[in-house]
Amino acid sequence: MHGSPRVRDLFFSSGRDELRTRLRLPSVPAGLTHLFTDFEWHGLAARVDDLLDINLVNVLVAGWKKHREVREQLRVTAADPSRTVFVYIRSHTLDSTHHPSIELRSEGRRLVELSFPIALTFKIAAVELTLRGGTICEIRSEEVQVRGTVKFENTVILERTLSKVRLPGRIVLDPARPQSADSFRNASARKSRSDSPGTPSPLPPEEARM
Repeated sequence: MHGSPRVRDLFFSSGRDELRTRLRLPSVPAGLTHLFTDFEWHGLAARVDDLLDINLVNVLVAGWKKHREVREQLRVTAADPSRTVFVYIRSHTLDSTHHPSIELRSEGRRLVELSFPIALTFKIAAVELTLRGGTICEIRSEEVQVRGTVKFENTVILERTLSKVRLPGRIVLDPARPQSADSFRNASARKSRSDSPGTPSPLPPEEARM
């Protein structure tokens, strides 16, 4: 899927100019004044953009893989590659946390590491997952809403209130491409219920491939 949505898209509709305007970095911490001028410190805003370059679909897939029935059926389809399983999950919530950081080094030693934790909560009306060969190979979703924060250490510097995020109604995943990475290990599902495919509500026709 070309131009697949990123976590940065949840916080910015345009580009780096909007980031510099909206990012609320606190003053230079007292312990770092010997490393940064105020001008250099606020120049970090452009670097935070790189930290938000996280594939949004991978975040969701990692959370669904924590769901009990999805986990069980992934094992079933891995053992029998000829088998296809559809898992329908009604209204549910996914929480995902990430801990990117910026490390400053000089002359072979670390000067400081700055932490920018990201917390996201997705409210999903319903989703149908197609499982084959031990992977999630297709996603059909209804409305997805998300709220989130980005912090510098314990200070919120970016915030999104709960609102709808536009995703293609049908996403076909590339089985040759990894669906999640170590940075998504903390994604978890809560308050979710899984049903047999039954007769899901109509899903949007848009399609994308990853």
